[in-house]
Amino acid sequence: MSAESREAKQGIAEIERMGSKIEALASNPEELLFRPNILRLRGDLHLRLDDSASAEADFRSSIEIAREQGCETMGVAGDDQSGAAARVTGASR
Repeated sequence: MSAESREAKQGIAEIERMGSKIEALASNPEELLFRPNILRLRGDLHLRLDDSASAEADFRSSIEIAREQGCETMGVAGDDQSGAAARVTGASR
């Protein structure tokens, strides 16, 4: 097995673990505060695996949930995520 194949399998396993964490967060509303960051991290993992559609979906969900939570103070991070989503889709800000 090549190093790239091992890396890809490790990345997929990490994404699956992140998915499990997100499901756990959904069942525990007290932990929803962390959901935007977990989605952003999962989006980063998708990008590493060249899965731009999943990355974009995670980035957009992260931004939407953060805004719903009133995370206006995270403007820099939110702008960065918007930029990441735009770069994934090729759109301009």
